[in-house]
Formats: sequence, structure tokens, C-alpha cells
Amino acid sequence: MTIAFATPPDSAAEMAAAAMSGRGLVELRRATSRESLLRSPHAVYNMGLDDIVAGKGLPEGARQTGWRYLIGDSAYNVVAAAEVRTAADGTPQTFDHINTGPFVRATIEAIQVAEATSTANGTDYMLGILRIPALYVMSVLLQAADDRTHDLVIPLAPAPDFLSAGTVYTVADFIETLRAPAQARLQAFERLKHRDPPNPF
Repeated sequence: MTIAFATPPDSAAEMAAAAMSGRGLVELRRATSRESLLRSPHAVYNMGLDDIVAGKGLPEGARQTGWRYLIGDSAYNVVAAAEVRTAADGTPQTFDHINTGPFVRATIEAIQVAEATSTANGTDYMLGILRIPALYVMSVLLQAADDRTHDLVIPLAPAPDFLSAGTVYTVADFIETLRAPAQARLQAFERLKHRDPPNPF
């Protein structure tokens, strides 16, 4: 069984490759072909707190916000990730950022977990990224080729203490684990909205 990667529009790779020019990474500066470094393209999806509290699953609770590429000279020798912002239908809009932080290495580790999971349960998956920005959660999303109700989620390190990084969750278990933290964060936001403004005098 396999882990597949998406085929974004050509313009997404062009935006990412153009943005790599002049970056401070030694590995990127030495490259003779910028686009050859762009590997493992995958869609990026975001979920909001309201969706989680409502118990929405996937794909109805997630909205595509980008295309992401790993940057390196081989599948597992990766130094960064580049992201292109998209419209909701996946159409590339503009380059967003290049990241060299811990989520880059964590993505490779999660892909290795995903490959072992795919082999063990006999299911083909399309790999994506699922983020919940308000909870500081970033995870690998495994979209099952046969039935989206079999999708899986692998949180990336560093993960909040209510999640276990590198562990494979069903979507239902993942959403249920996030519901209490999401509710608490929404309540905190609501309290901030209703605080009296400071007295300037």
C-alpha cells in the first residue's frame, strides 16, 4: 500500500520556486535547479474552533488554505518547507512562507509513520496537512483512497499536551480530543471581547 502526494497546479510550484531565490539557506543557495528541490506536494487544510466544538469531521469541517512542498535533495533529507496560499478551491494565489522549524522534521517522521500504517492496514492514502491555528495544532492528514470515513490524523511535534505527537488518531478521536480545549479557547476569546476597554484618564 502507498502514500500518495497531490499534483498542485503548475503555478504553485512556480511561486514557491521563485520565492526560494535569495533565501539564506545554504542548501538552497547551492542548488542549481530550484524547482528540483520541491518535493512531496500536499494540500494544507485549516479547521476553526467552531467546527471542532460542533463535532464536524472531515472533509466538511476543513477548508483548503494552501499547497505545501518539502524542500530537500531526497525524500528524507529535507531542510525546509514552502507554502503557497490558495483560494478555497485550491487555486494558488500568492507565496506565503518558507519554514525551517521543527514541523519540517516532524513531517518526515510522520510520513514514515504513515507509510508503516498504510502497509499495516492495507489502505492507500493521499497525504495532506491539517492545522488548527487557534490551538497551535499542526498534523499530517491521511486521506483514505477507498473511503474518507477511514481518514487518519498524525499530530506533529511540538504538539499541545492534550495530543500525542506521532500517534495515529482516527478523525473522530482527534476531533473529540480537541473539543474541550477548543471550547475553552472560544470561551476565553468571548471573555476578552466583553472586557471593558481601559480608561485613558
